[in-house]
Amino acid sequence: MLIENMMMAFSAIRSNKMRSALTMLGIIIGIGSVISIVSIGDTMRKMFSDLYKDVGITQAYISIGYWVDDVRQSDYFTLDEMERAKEAFGDKIAYIDSSAYTSAEATHKRTKVNFEYSGIDYNYQDVQPVNVVYGRYLNEGDILGRKRNVVMDTDSAMKLFGVENAVGKTFRTTLYGSTDEFTVVGVYRKEMNAFQALMMGGSSDKGSAFIPYTLLTWPNDYFYQLHVYAADDVDLDLFFEQFKAYAAKMHGREPEDMYMYTAMQEMTSVDTMMGGMSMAVGGIAAISLLVGGIG
Repeated sequence: MLIENMMMAFSAIRSNKMRSALTMLGIIIGIGSVISIVSIGDTMRKMFSDLYKDVGITQAYISIGYWVDDVRQSDYFTLDEMERAKEAFGDKIAYIDSSAYTSAEATHKRTKVNFEYSGIDYNYQDVQPVNVVYGRYLNEGDILGRKRNVVMDTDSAMKLFGVENAVGKTFRTTLYGSTDEFTVVGVYRKEMNAFQALMMGGSSDKGSAFIPYTLLTWPNDYFYQLHVYAADDVDLDLFFEQFKAYAAKMHGREPEDMYMYTAMQEMTSVDTMMGGMSMAVGGIAAISLLVGGIG
């Protein structure tokens, strides 16, 4: 029976060469597509996981919801409220700041470079460690003293000063209408793999630097959002829910009036996108097998 069935099979293949070829092609494309998307999906998930691990999976931004019509000044945050939140949550918060950020032109002699300044606290390196290769990081004295000290990356130092080791060098920049001289106290080197460099969009003409957040956020200022990192050992879903409720109560709002954007949400979006790609390729595989069968 086995020999007879094999002879019948070979006879059918010889008499239906086109149908047999299309069937084989459909099977090859279908199986190849499934194998490829599984491999690509696993690789992309691993790359994005590493990327978000470097960025900080426990971080979030919270503000009044963009859908709220009756926004009032009291919906914004103050440094006093930020300190109260830090005390209320204690060691559940690894880091918190005012999310202060601005852009301005930096000038050194005849060189002018557009810089993006991030206002940070002295312990920002606890949640976003960098490899300081020259000088030092911002310290508590820089923050409390509102000192015009700067930490920048090696690429930014090269753009502005023409050398990597720019420690001790000064430049002038204008922040909120006040032009002052700033001093570079540290230079760090960005450690990025090829995938991270691709995600960052390659090289840029702009420079970037860290400065004390107290230079961008004054004691009586109101600012739009809080930037917070939860501690590694907390339940992130529960922490973010509690923090959102606390911020809402602080401003006399309901939790649903507050907007909280987390790194976890971004990772979920990526996973959803990867799942969509898997479904799409699975559909292609099914169509290929169908075409083969019809052939």
